[in-house]
Amino acid sequence: MSAYLKSLELLSLSIPFRRPFRHSTAERSVSENLIVIAELSDGSVGFGESIAREYVSGETISGAATSIKTVLAPLLADLAPVSFPDLLNKLEELPLVGRRGKPIVAARCAVELALLDAFGRHFRRGLQEIVGWLGVPDFRLDGSLNSVRFSGVLSADDPRQITGKLRKMRLFGLRDFKIKLGTDHDEDILRAVHRPLARGLRSKRYSLRADVNGVWDLDKALDTFPLLAGFDICCVEQPLSPRDQSVYSLLRTKVAVPIMVDESLVLPSQAQAFIDERSVDFFNIRISKNGGLIPALRLAHLARKADISYQLGCMVGETAILSAAGRWFLSMVPEVTFAEGSYGTFLLSDDISDRSSRFGYGGRIKRPMGPGLGVTVDLPKLRRYQTALLATIAF
Repeated sequence: MSAYLKSLELLSLSIPFRRPFRHSTAERSVSENLIVIAELSDGSVGFGESIAREYVSGETISGAATSIKTVLAPLLADLAPVSFPDLLNKLEELPLVGRRGKPIVAARCAVELALLDAFGRHFRRGLQEIVGWLGVPDFRLDGSLNSVRFSGVLSADDPRQITGKLRKMRLFGLRDFKIKLGTDHDEDILRAVHRPLARGLRSKRYSLRADVNGVWDLDKALDTFPLLAGFDICCVEQPLSPRDQSVYSLLRTKVAVPIMVDESLVLPSQAQAFIDERSVDFFNIRISKNGGLIPALRLAHLARKADISYQLGCMVGETAILSAAGRWFLSMVPEVTFAEGSYGTFLLSDDISDRSSRFGYGGRIKRPMGPGLGVTVDLPKLRRYQTALLATIAF
């Protein structure tokens, strides 16, 4: 018997970090997340999550909630799929932009994940069902699980603190690292990270990439890239402002270190522009930033066809819900170069699931299991960290 969507509950969540996380454009000490709870007519409940960053997609939590109420909810009024593939067909029709052409990716992501989780439970299906539905021949059920490992990410702290954090990450078996740059102390930070990794970097046992979060202009990038090459940086993420998309072609012709885009890569149209111009080497795909799991999978397929490498990224402060979605992505997509996420209580002071969502020793993860996202949310804990009920939408 088919079930229909009965209601959506939208709420904001705030969980403190264990310690502040800094980069060139922000410092955060708490995670502020949008949670969507979907209830079906048969009592099945699903949970979705996104993190809205105004400097990434132009969204705030309250703005994303408004987009759900005014743009997405009317499209879901008669949602009663007769099968899990039928649900996927309907979810793919949900827009990534609002009425004025502005991205509503955080809004869409939270709704999509909640519906995948709720109807996955109703139909007793895990998200591996998406592989066959996508019809992409090289996407498969083992994906990148046997090859990729989660990375350690080092915030833009005092170099002495960075060295201590790096030591702990190495003791935990991590082999890929990312350092946040774009401050007045970039060279000191690079030296602090490079020194203990130097031999492993040159033998390819480790990798080190840099993330600038878009604070350089073209002249600053051209001046700094030679320095980065001397520290064995394997790629530079978002060196230029998201508004400088057209300048990437010029930058790529003048530097040797591969370039990754992140904040400049929100919508498929932006991805296609980078592909047409052959102006970057990597896409950073983040499920919340790119509108949900299905759009993220489509973006990975687009990159593969264009022979562009890609990583799974994450938003700082993801709870177990987005962490699970990331693991499903890795279980389906082959040749993911780097992975970020599933940090759980490595970063957060607490999480909202009944089990740890953290990756294991060496950055390894287990294959995700359904039904739905496969996460059991601890509802009393969720309510403990709830800061506001943004809306309840009845259908």
